[in-house]
Amino acid sequence: MTQVSHRGRLLAGLPVSGKAAFTLVEVVIAVGIVSLAGLSLIAALAQSEVSGGELRSRDAAHLAVEGIREGLQSEDFESIYQEIVNEPAIRYAYLYKGDLEYRREDGTPRPAEGSEGSPTFALRSGDDPELQEDLPKVQGEVFRVRLTLYEDGSNSDVPLPPTSVEYREAVLRVFVEIYRDPTPLIDEGEWIENRKVLSYPLSISR
Repeated sequence: MTQVSHRGRLLAGLPVSGKAAFTLVEVVIAVGIVSLAGLSLIAALAQSEVSGGELRSRDAAHLAVEGIREGLQSEDFESIYQEIVNEPAIRYAYLYKGDLEYRREDGTPRPAEGSEGSPTFALRSGDDPELQEDLPKVQGEVFRVRLTLYEDGSNSDVPLPPTSVEYREAVLRVFVEIYRDPTPLIDEGEWIENRKVLSYPLSISR
């Protein structure tokens, strides 16, 4: 039997080991599959992070509901009535680190110094000077709250009187919409739908 030397195999263009090598096409296909799988994983992780963020925002908004109700109820009825009747009223809802030992004129804790402080809920209008003071100490998200008249079909064609003195009802029905607001006090007139996390009707009594 004629034996083919190592040199002969090389000259004949045959692989020395006898094992078939991957072709360029196979390598390209394999790299493409791995890349596609990697991109799919990254997209899935990103979507998971977004979903988790939306869930946290919704939970925080639900926790703010009672604070919003109490905050609106504590405001002057005539003032809130005038705001809502004439145009949507805007409030900012948030938690900040408050120093419980020092109170401001409105009774709320002053923002705490350093990293100390107790979580304190606040509901303020955009022109409230305390809002600017609180923002550096905010914990979590700031929510922008839009307040409009709640229309259930029975009152949509009945305009409200210009002042609360002529308004005979015991309560004012409003519609509350809570939006995530990563840039408080900027573009107040812009309401981005995918930032809305919660909406519900609310009654403000005299």
